[in-house]
Amino acid sequence: MLFVDDWIATGAQAEAAHALVEMAGATWIGAAVVVDGLERTPLRRALRLRSLVSLREL
Repeated sequence: MLFVDDWIATGAQAEAAHALVEMAGATWIGAAVVVDGLERTPLRRALRLRSLVSLREL
C-alpha cells in the first residue's frame, strides 16, 4: 500500500496506517506527501517517506 497525503507533521496518521497495513498482511510500499514536516526523524525512514518539499523550504 502507498500512503498519500498532502502534509505530514508528526507522522502519527501514517504510522497508524503502516501498523494497520502490516496487521492485515499487506505490503507497505511507502508514503508520499507534498510537504514533509518530519525532516530527519527515524520515523521518516521507517515509513519510506518521499516528499516534494520540506517544511523548512516553505
